Amino acid sequence: MGAVATAPAIDNEYYDEVGEAWWDSEGPFRALHEMNPVRLGHFHETLGGHFPDRAPGDLRVLDLGCGGGLLSEGLARRGYRVTGVDISEPSLAVARAHAARHGVEVEYRSGSAYALPCPDASFDAVTASDIFEHLDDLEQALAEIHRVLKPGGTVLFDTINRTARSYLVSILLAQRLLKVVHPGTHVWRMFIRPATLRRKFGAAGLRPASVAGMVPARPLPGVLLSLLRGRGLGGFAIADDLSNSYIGHAVKGRPLHENRTTTGGH
Repeated sequence: MGAVATAPAIDNEYYDEVGEAWWDSEGPFRALHEMNPVRLGHFHETLGGHFPDRAPGDLRVLDLGCGGGLLSEGLARRGYRVTGVDISEPSLAVARAHAARHGVEVEYRSGSAYALPCPDASFDAVTASDIFEHLDDLEQALAEIHRVLKPGGTVLFDTINRTARSYLVSILLAQRLLKVVHPGTHVWRMFIRPATLRRKFGAAGLRPASVAGMVPARPLPGVLLSLLRGRGLGGFAIADDLSNSYIGHAVKGRPLHENRTTTGGH
C-alpha cells in the first residue's frame, strides 16, 4: 500500500522548549522582538482612541497566547492592568520570572484559548497577537474572546494573510530557506484572509473596526540581504499593504445567533 500524503502540521509544542530564548532579541524570536514595538504602539494608540476618557491604569487587558510575555510586559509598562494567558507552562514560567526580575506587574494564568480561565465580561480589551493562525478552532476562540470582553470591549489582533506573497515570504523564505523562524511555526493553509476573519468576527459578535498592513520597514530586497548577512529585518511599519501580515481591532456586539430571535406580532 502506498504512502498517504498528509498536510504539514503546525508545531505548537515548540514553545515549551525555547526557555529564556523568548527574551533573546537576536535568538529564534528575533522577528517578534522587531515586530513588538510597532504592534505595541498600534495597540496603545487604538486603545486610546477606543477609550478616550480612560487612562491605561483603568483598563484590564487580557493578552491571549502571551508566550514568554513580550507583549504583556510592554502593555504593563504602558500602565495597563494585564493578564497573560497561555497553554505553555514552560513559557509562562519564563514570563513570570522575567517580569519579577524587572519589576513589571503582570498576572499570568495557564489556560486554553478555547476555555479561558476568566469570568464573563471581565476585560476591557483582549490582545491576540500572532495566535489566530495557530488555532484549529478559531470560532471557539472568538466565542471565548467575546465572552470575557465587557460590553463595548475590543479585541486587538495581528495575523498573517493567506496569499501567494505570504507563502513566499513567511513559509518558503523565512521558514524553509533562511530558517529565521522555527520549522513548523506556521502552516500556510492556516493563514487567514481578512474577509474570512471579518466573517468569523461577525458570527462571534465582534464588529470589525479597523485593519492595516504590518510590513518590514525596508523594501524586500534589503530585508533579504540583511537576513543573508545574519542581521535582523530592520523593524516594521504600519502600511496599506495587507498581503502578508495585517493588524486591527474589532468591538464586542451580539453574536449573530442572538440577533435572529423574533417576537410575536412581527
